[in-house]
Amino acid sequence: MDIIPEFVAEAKAKVKGNFFVASYEDIYGYTLKMRLSKLFDAVVINFALIGKESAENLLASLPQYLLPAGKLFIQTLHPHSRKEMNDYLTGWKEGSWDGLGDQFTRPYEWYFRTVEDWLQLINKSGFGKIKITDTIHPQSEQLASVIFECNVK
Repeated sequence: MDIIPEFVAEAKAKVKGNFFVASYEDIYGYTLKMRLSKLFDAVVINFALIGKESAENLLASLPQYLLPAGKLFIQTLHPHSRKEMNDYLTGWKEGSWDGLGDQFTRPYEWYFRTVEDWLQLINKSGFGKIKITDTIHPQSEQLASVIFECNVK
């Protein structure tokens, strides 16, 4: 599932399965749920939760899309990377496209959460048994991302 039709088309061309073009609003507004014939075993979100309310609404809706033993996996920029910048406070931050070439020129904002705030949001959204995995950059040996793995309550 993705909001970009070309990504969904490419996935369909490579793998057999059910694929959907859907926005966060389709998911938390339950428009997508009406198109589904069954629930999911897992939901994986990879570096895609950059808004405040959109992430909160999406996460709160996901338990209804998962089987009772379903899992949620979230990978995001490691919050502790902001500690090095002396900016470990939940809130809106200015983003950067540094290192991605000239194709990305418009600045963007994203909503940063501390580890504690991520855990609170995940728990409030109907998930428990949260496991945290830190990933380390192989060259710099700095924290790169965090993966939250959790179960439906």
